[in-house]
Amino acid sequence: MLTYDWSAVPRSGREYLRFPPFGPGHLTDSLHHLAALVADG
Repeated sequence: MLTYDWSAVPRSGREYLRFPPFGPGHLTDSLHHLAALVADG
């Protein structure tokens, strides 16, 4: 599970960066990319 601590981000930053800042597919894409890097290494 991934968690993000937004407590240090000012309210203006949280309002500017809509939550979540990445779409659901971003994690899947990141994991596929990581798997490809590990397989090539």
